Amino acid sequence: LLTQVALGNQTCPENKICDLNNDTKVTNADVVALTNAMAGAADAQIKMHLSSIKVYAEIFYSSDYSYGLSGTSPDVCVGAGAPSMFKDTKSDFAGALQAITTTKGCNVSSDGKSYAAWAAISEGYWCIDSGYSNGKQTKVRPTAGATKCP
Repeated sequence: LLTQVALGNQTCPENKICDLNNDTKVTNADVVALTNAMAGAADAQIKMHLSSIKVYAEIFYSSDYSYGLSGTSPDVCVGAGAPSMFKDTKSDFAGALQAITTTKGCNVSSDGKSYAAWAAISEGYWCIDSGYSNGKQTKVRPTAGATKCP
């Protein structure tokens, strides 16, 4: 709708706000503002799900002081090749991971003492690991099998 209003093909409905940047007219700048806001919301959702995974991982670790067995396939988060921690059914790892629809990866070290999980966001990747408290943004994709954020 906003694109059609900006092109002049439709008028803005009376109960809607179409001038997102408050310059008194609806232009492509409003479409860009909406697109940027949507990308920001998508990034926030990915960060939220990875934060949930961080909490689940610490709960998992507290049960036997290990993040579990490493997976048989680097960067696999769900399914047969995934690390054992990410297959735990007591926590909602699967739900959090399935909610992330961008490219992602999950790894646990061979000794079970470290892990990393990451997902693509609008400008790079958001990565969590057993060392960072809140996660971090990186421009480069973590290397295959990485258990520490770059």
